[in-house]
Amino acid sequence: MIAMAGDLTAASAARLAHRFLCGTRAYTEDGFEYRPCSEIEAAALSRESPVEWRVTHLFRADLALPGSGAYACVLGLQSHARALALRSGEVDLCLTAVLRTLHLHEELVETEKKMRVTRQEASLDALTGALNRTGWDNHLRQIDAQIGEGADAVVGILDLDFLKSINDRFGHAAGDQALKLTARTIHSVLRRRDCVARLGGDEFAILLPHVTPRDADRLKARLATALQQADISASMGFAMKSESATLDEAIKLADARMYQSKRNRLATYQRQGNAHACLASA
Repeated sequence: MIAMAGDLTAASAARLAHRFLCGTRAYTEDGFEYRPCSEIEAAALSRESPVEWRVTHLFRADLALPGSGAYACVLGLQSHARALALRSGEVDLCLTAVLRTLHLHEELVETEKKMRVTRQEASLDALTGALNRTGWDNHLRQIDAQIGEGADAVVGILDLDFLKSINDRFGHAAGDQALKLTARTIHSVLRRRDCVARLGGDEFAILLPHVTPRDADRLKARLATALQQADISASMGFAMKSESATLDEAIKLADARMYQSKRNRLATYQRQGNAHACLASA
């Protein structure tokens, strides 16, 4: 039988040593758990003579990770004090190496976690939580490399119509709230794998990989409805990657369509005689 203890103390180690050294084999409730020897252990034991396995000495090594409450104890039984003395240095060296390796691994994991957080924060717009220009450019390169021959993607450019007017009339805090609301509204109609970025000022960008033109039309309808329900006025332009050679070219096309939409909206306001709206949209 093999004795095991989850929390090995000096007292429990002494009890276990006493059992082996005194030849006691009555497995009563002594704080230890016992299991049968495995086939490999039994085979190894059968190759040794009874004299070689007559236990006369006990050694114990305490392990504790630096700066933590983790504690472990290794208990060994030996039949020859001389052999134990010769190998104790090797055991100590191995255990020390294991502890240092575990400690270094713990520090490495923590460092990698901090680096991931730093990279993520550097790619996000602090106000809206959407990607910033750097994060957008990095995401575009990743998606452009992932999209295959038969796949397509849609990009969209969205520009708020009245942000300058909101800032002038109600202050920049109100303008910031409008930007946050716009980012949340856009996110609400997208899939989890889609991306939203604030490119600067009142301009947002949208990227949906692996979609069809029909999917793009549905997105436009969902987004227009959501913006209207949130009382957000914005000019939008969309383009499929298949309309251009690259995603960068598709973005330029979507940007041009957004400005055409803004000009059309401005002309509509002018025909309606809404001078304030014309000024805000210019």
